[in-house]
Formats: sequence, C-alpha cells, structure tokens
Amino acid sequence: FDRANIQYDDFIRTTEPRHKAAVEAMWKKLYSKGDIYLGQFEGWYSVPDETFLTPLQVRSLPTFPSFPCTHFDILNSIFFFRW
Repeated sequence: FDRANIQYDDFIRTTEPRHKAAVEAMWKKLYSKGDIYLGQFEGWYSVPDETFLTPLQVRSLPTFPSFPCTHFDILNSIFFFRW
C-alpha cells in the first residue's frame, strides 16, 4: 500500500458517491493506459460454486448430469489485465 500511496485511515461504504467516483476514475485510467482490455473468455462455469472450472474438474463431471444442469460451457466478453 505504501508504494501505491494508498492510505487506510478512512472508512468508506461502497454505496457512497465518492467511492463510485474513485472506482470509475481508476478503471478509466487503467483502460486509457492500455492496462486492461476487453476480450473473450470461454470455459466451463459452475453455477452452484460460482466459479470457472479447470479442465481436470470438467473431466471429473458426471457424463449425464442430473436435471437441472448446473455446469455450462460459456463464452463471455470480460476485461483482462495486461501483464
């Protein structure tokens, strides 16, 4: 936190307008500098676990899942960090 000049001496709720303004400014700055970009991600998603699955986890899924199906192969547009 020190190197990024981040101080943790204030309590702020995420619902406060000043929090929203600061977060918007941060994401706009990252985007304008090219540090984040919009791309596509495809993979298996587990609804009950709210997480993406690794190829090993997908291979261990039952061949015929019970109804309703809780694992989906999805394609999403999401933002990625450029490293």
